[in-house]
Amino acid sequence: MPFYTRKSVKAGPFRFNFSKGGVGVSIGVRGLRIGAGPRGHYVHAGRGAFYYRASFGSAGKRRSHVRRFWRRHGRGRIR
Repeated sequence: MPFYTRKSVKAGPFRFNFSKGGVGVSIGVRGLRIGAGPRGHYVHAGRGAFYYRASFGSAGKRRSHVRRFWRRHGRGRIR
């Protein structure tokens, strides 16, 4: 299991997350967060051992269209 560090800054109910892919922001309270980032929008809710996470928005759809385009035109894998 690889190790990682969380790269985020918390300011009140806001959390700013930093990664190689870009900057994301989320807002919420313990047990419920709504966020947006480079891979789209999401809702994360839960407590204890039970969690729910759903993604929505168009960022993920755009990425799959790009992959499909490159597969059809024989350019290999996208990294």
